[in-house]
Amino acid sequence: MAMVQRLAAANFAAAGMPIGIIDAVDGSVLVGAGWQEICSKFHRVHPVTAARCRESDAHIQTQLPSAATCQYKCKNGLWDIAIPVVVEGEHLATLFLGQFLFEDERPDRERFERQARELGFDVEAYLTALDQVPVFKRATVDQILAYNRALASFLADLAERSLAHRRSTEALEESARRFQSMFDDANDALFLHEVGTGRLVDLNRRALEMFGLSAEWKLRGLPEKGVSREPHPLGPEAAQWIAKAETEGPQLFEWKARHHSGREFWTEVSIRRALVGRVDRVVVAARDIDERKRVEEERVQLERQLRQAQKMESVGLLAGGIAHDFNNLLSPILGYTDLLLSGAAPGEEGAKDLRSIRAAAERARDRVKQLLTLSQKQKLNLRVLELGELVREMERMLRRAIREDIRIEMLRPDAFCAVKADRGQLEQVLMNLAVNAQDAMPRGGVLTLELALVELDEGFARAHSGASAVPHVSLTVRDTGTGISKEVLERLFEPFFSTKGTGRGTGLGLSTAWGIVRQHGGVITVDSEVGRGSAFCILLPRTLEGAKVERRDDEDPLPRGSEVVLVAEDDESVGRLLQRMLASLGYRVVYAGLPERALALASDPGLKIDALLTDVVMPGLNGRQLHERLAQKRPGLKVLFMSGYANDVVVHRGVVDPEVWLLEKPFTLRALAVQLRKVLDQPARR
Repeated sequence: MAMVQRLAAANFAAAGMPIGIIDAVDGSVLVGAGWQEICSKFHRVHPVTAARCRESDAHIQTQLPSAATCQYKCKNGLWDIAIPVVVEGEHLATLFLGQFLFEDERPDRERFERQARELGFDVEAYLTALDQVPVFKRATVDQILAYNRALASFLADLAERSLAHRRSTEALEESARRFQSMFDDANDALFLHEVGTGRLVDLNRRALEMFGLSAEWKLRGLPEKGVSREPHPLGPEAAQWIAKAETEGPQLFEWKARHHSGREFWTEVSIRRALVGRVDRVVVAARDIDERKRVEEERVQLERQLRQAQKMESVGLLAGGIAHDFNNLLSPILGYTDLLLSGAAPGEEGAKDLRSIRAAAERARDRVKQLLTLSQKQKLNLRVLELGELVREMERMLRRAIREDIRIEMLRPDAFCAVKADRGQLEQVLMNLAVNAQDAMPRGGVLTLELALVELDEGFARAHSGASAVPHVSLTVRDTGTGISKEVLERLFEPFFSTKGTGRGTGLGLSTAWGIVRQHGGVITVDSEVGRGSAFCILLPRTLEGAKVERRDDEDPLPRGSEVVLVAEDDESVGRLLQRMLASLGYRVVYAGLPERALALASDPGLKIDALLTDVVMPGLNGRQLHERLAQKRPGLKVLFMSGYANDVVVHRGVVDPEVWLLEKPFTLRALAVQLRKVLDQPARR
């Protein structure tokens, strides 16, 4: 505006024409030069003449901006010329020329003298002011008007340029503000680098948060020029990536970054050149993908567990297929051996041979049980056990079984560590792990059994199929041995996989342990490195029920009876064995063989039948269907089922429920005697 004021003053000095620029909105004077005293001291002061001035202003205002120029002689007798200054179609200001007089219109002095007296002006001073009003020829006024039209156009153009520049500047500032806002509020860590030098120019709040950096670090890490005193948060490789992005194009990769505290975490890094405002920059974006990587690792783990489960299922199908026939073959061996041993003197040479035969048959039976355990199909005898007591007893057993150059240590909490488990199965798992640990310490070492109470979280449960986020008891078997390689760890629980060499292992030990633990609703994990020993951790759901002392009846006399037992067994060799065994126990036996024969025999009202002993899986009717048909004729008939199949097959056939007794093949004479006596002694069902 000062420049326009100087321009107006120069204009007046050159042409002698009074000039002013008036705000078209509020009427305020923006600039002016050459104002005449007749206006400033007289006309604009007195109410009458001032009203005439305002009338003149109003008339001119109504003519603009539709007219390019407005010339008007006010009622005070002087001329005004108004030129609109139109900016972007809007009348923002008015360029005024005047007041002045035309040469061919000399004023009537007597009129002005009379006006001075009427209005009370100093006549002499008023007329002197009149004489000072510039007088122009009309041609001169036309020239002045042409120049000032050009001046008005120049001012309008200048204003438009100024407005455009201001808008452009404001737009750039707004764009910069928006960019800075998005830059600071971005979810990814962002770094801006100078092209060519790679110098770090800026980083956002997320970058500080993600890498655990402070505002003071930013001051040290962003020098005005030169190299930062702080290393790049992504590491020394950042400079190479930035240079590569400048020459080869955008880069995208995963990188394990390091937090300021030292913690490592996975990031996804994107590097590309981009215009930031009007400046070419290299933009580095780092996204925290640690959680995503964890989920991916869990997915890989779950897939591995699925493959393991599928292997176990295949083994289970195989085991279930052969279990029935194999157990039927073992039943006569065990049964007849028991019968012969019951009649033999303890010291006879033949009795020793029989016991050897029986031991071999029991080992074969245990192998079948191992196969069934792999697929979690072995029937469990669940009881509430206090693991601290069980481990103490196992410790005494292990001290006798483990080499003397291995020290055994036991660590356990004061709390009650109770679980629902099959005691014999857990003892088998612990013994297997302890023997493996001994083999891993050929030069001696330390075997530690450690009990603890743990809380599993949802993340652990998701990562380990079969686990649940409930309180658990952990039992860890740790050794200081040779450790296990990563390649072996991946196959450690596979059936028939062994590293012990031919003749030293079946490859069923750890896979059996895996199956037993899974069948208990637990998880078994292993942590090991070559040269740093191994730790097998068994996690079982904790129970708050009190543990019960189990009574062993191995030394009790065999329970006997005299009742009539109807036997339905399609395998003839097993049938003959049952007749011999039941007879030796004092029972009267009616052997039917197939289910149809049993139905025919039971239709004789004169035949007394106290209990049915039947196989579950037979041609035609199965054991449950046979019992249902017989119970229609003989209500309350008691039944003892036999099966050499896996437990889930028995359940599928509708046999097992809380009030049904099951004798698993192959069975011993004692098992048959005890189970049958329990069935006969139970109250009759209505």
